[in-house]
Amino acid sequence: MSTLTRGLEVHPGATWIWREPSKIWPQFTCSFCGSVRPEDAAEWLNNGNDASGSDWKLGWPHKFYLDDNEGLQWKFYSEHLTSLDSDSFIHVTEAIAKVLHIRFEYDVVGRMLVRSPSYGYQNWVSNGKDMGNIASTVGEVKAWETELNTDMLGD
Repeated sequence: MSTLTRGLEVHPGATWIWREPSKIWPQFTCSFCGSVRPEDAAEWLNNGNDASGSDWKLGWPHKFYLDDNEGLQWKFYSEHLTSLDSDSFIHVTEAIAKVLHIRFEYDVVGRMLVRSPSYGYQNWVSNGKDMGNIASTVGEVKAWETELNTDMLGD
């Protein structure tokens, strides 16, 4: 098991680039996973656009959905956070925490941690209004925290 750490190669072993915006995809997107750039995700969240979490099939909030007013849905994969410098990481993760109530942090040795109100928590924001947790989590809501590791990334 290898811990997700600052500077970890995104998509280890894969060749990928940020694709330039086009008429079909008006955002920069990752050629491997289709994610928008972290900075663009932060701008989206800070502008009050619709957003929601996704399932935690990898054991942590690996993906968020960003919806526009024209029926398009963008994805942001949180694995891309590992490539950011410190200032960009803080900017992007504060936007995620403010809107979706999920916080990504690094500990003192550079391991990435995630905190949320509960395991599986998926906040939903529509027209700038916080709609609450859409996850099917049942029971008492407890703060949840874990160290993210590469075993959680899947194949």
